[in-house]
Amino acid sequence: MAKVNWKRCYSRNCRSSRIAQESSKAMCRSIDSFLLFLVNLSISLGVMNLLPILPLDGGRFLYLVYEMIVGKGSINLMVYNIAMKIGVAIIIFLIVISISNDIKNLLLKF
Repeated sequence: MAKVNWKRCYSRNCRSSRIAQESSKAMCRSIDSFLLFLVNLSISLGVMNLLPILPLDGGRFLYLVYEMIVGKGSINLMVYNIAMKIGVAIIIFLIVISISNDIKNLLLKF
């Protein structure tokens, strides 16, 4: 089984373009290394989904735990909706930063 260079992929310079490059390299090596890459990518996305930001599953879990401790219906629907909007704004902000860094790094190559 061919090995994928996870250390390089998960370094602080990890970008979506780097993930695409590593995916292409893994596919060229063998189907085993490509499947291993997909498994690792899936686990990474699963961990990111557990972040305690409300639109994500981690935020919903945190909300359910809060309701179990304090009581059902303890959070006002308006507060819940505001928290959802703030969470979506945080996620969009992180996506914009990620994409802008990718574009900046691609432009610096030329």
